[in-house]
Amino acid sequence: MFNLTYEFKLKPTASQVVLFEEWLERCRKVYNYALAE
Repeated sequence: MFNLTYEFKLKPTASQVVLFEEWLERCRKVYNYALAE
């Protein structure tokens, strides 16, 4: 089996960092809610 992967370094702008942090916070809340069920 051959597994090929790529790795990229992100260089987000300040506004993109804010968006990423908001998305990660939402994902964390959804995950924790699902665990609590």
